[in-house]
Amino acid sequence: MASPVEDPNLSELNVEELMAEEKKRKSALTLHAFLIGLAVGIAVYSTVKHGLGLFTFFPLLYIMFGNRASNKLKSVRAELKSRTL
Repeated sequence: MASPVEDPNLSELNVEELMAEEKKRKSALTLHAFLIGLAVGIAVYSTVKHGLGLFTFFPLLYIMFGNRASNKLKSVRAELKSRTL
């Protein structure tokens, strides 16, 4: 059994579990998109008010996590597509 930190092996999941995994990853992607938008807004405000600083480059971390979440969602969708054909 996979630990909560590790991703489950997609080939070992059945179709229902894959659909649940897709739903979970889609909501995580939405949260990441919101956090990226919030961080970019804070970075722009901070840069305008105080010049370059920590919050100017902070959104880069969120973009990295958002990209990873997007790739995971794509892998789940690809696995679902390969099974439903």
